[in-house]
Amino acid sequence: MNNTWKLLIALSSAGLATGQVTYERLLRAENEPQNWMTYSGSYKGWRYSALDQVDRSNAGKLKVA
Repeated sequence: MNNTWKLLIALSSAGLATGQVTYERLLRAENEPQNWMTYSGSYKGWRYSALDQVDRSNAGKLKVA
């Protein structure tokens, strides 16, 4: 195996080790609402979270942690 291939394999492995988000995960980002993976949350571009822990009934009780 020549040095070019060794370098490409090393770079590919380094990318996987650092937790790169795959294209498939980006396409299905709405299935992981706890992970905001793009600027708008997903490719739909809606820019709001589907999470529901905070709502009108408890928003006033929020405190800086």
